[in-house]
Amino acid sequence: MKKICIVGGGASGLMAALAALKSGGRVTVFEKNSEVGSKILRTGNGKCNFSNLDLNETFYKADDPSFVKKAIDRFSNEDLVMFLTRLGLLIKEKSGWLYPYNEQAKAVRNVLLAEAVSYGADIRTDSYVNMIVKENDKFLVSVSGQKEREAFDKVIIATGGASGLIGKEKFNGFELTDGFNIKREKALPGLVKLKCEGLDFKNLKGSRCDCNITLFVEDEPAREEAGELIFWDEGISGICVFSLSNHCSKALDNNKEIVVKLDFLPDFDEDGLASLIKAMCLVNIDKTVEELFAGMLNDKLVKEICLSCGINLNDKVGSVGTDNILSVSHKFKNVYLVVKGTADFTDAQIMLGGIKTDELTDDFESKNVPGLYIIGEMTDVSGPCGGYNLQWAFTSGSIAGENACCS
Repeated sequence: MKKICIVGGGASGLMAALAALKSGGRVTVFEKNSEVGSKILRTGNGKCNFSNLDLNETFYKADDPSFVKKAIDRFSNEDLVMFLTRLGLLIKEKSGWLYPYNEQAKAVRNVLLAEAVSYGADIRTDSYVNMIVKENDKFLVSVSGQKEREAFDKVIIATGGASGLIGKEKFNGFELTDGFNIKREKALPGLVKLKCEGLDFKNLKGSRCDCNITLFVEDEPAREEAGELIFWDEGISGICVFSLSNHCSKALDNNKEIVVKLDFLPDFDEDGLASLIKAMCLVNIDKTVEELFAGMLNDKLVKEICLSCGINLNDKVGSVGTDNILSVSHKFKNVYLVVKGTADFTDAQIMLGGIKTDELTDDFESKNVPGLYIIGEMTDVSGPCGGYNLQWAFTSGSIAGENACCS
């Protein structure tokens, strides 16, 4: 029976543990926190969107898309649903996004943990692995506060990334892998708020608006997203922004100029909106500008855009003039912001970068260090919001855990 060490008791680590246990391995999970699955509990605002009905490699950013395709072909969203259902988890779908039926993230963590315990996993919490070395055919694992190193046949590194850590949580995945001289890409915040210039964000803070967003990198359109945009005191946030941020982080790190265009009236084309505004001006000539736009957009946003156009909300429509009113409505569909950066890892949902996939076999085993596996957020594979990153954690964990016992 092979002794398997899993460093990290998150989504990928627990899945790897289960796959290894069911393949006949003797599994020890070292978790640095006081409980396993702490990030699972925070996923999706505690609701845990764990996968998506629409799944293929095109949703992921990776240096080799074929690596992602081969992995999800081996353990897909359908395989994950079947696996979790067999553990007793009821599942619901919202617009293709998959959740536990009770929308409680702890339900996902708890069924995984209960299954691992029932199969005899040795789960050690408050156990911080600070060093892994390979001597001959064994891996020697050091844990803070323990004098003796433990020997294992295989090691699976499932520490997660540097994102979303709270309190005294620490990320040391790279410290463990750097000792083996494994190549990786720089870690950057992903699925994160953007810091921008172009509006008075402190006045807009907390406002929410439906919006279409177009991302421009070096003046070239790069990606579009749609959904609810949320203003924070340094820029923009929301699911649509998070998905764009994965493209922004690396471009910003390469010193590229990034601009986003915001369209707050995506259901109206330019000509149709102009015709509507002209008609509204004719029949509302004695109303104030504020009253004219009261039923169109968030009032804070209307005020900010009017101010940027040099128009006072209290002025009468007739005195302002139709052309000036049209300039405001035009900006409703054409707000340009310069992206200056992102929020830091504390606010990020995922970590971009990590171990390059060409360093790994299709089973997530290091090509240079046989017996060492690297999975989940530690790999240079990232997806948008919608359950794609948790799916990747479960997919990579399942493949690595099974292979660690069978190879």
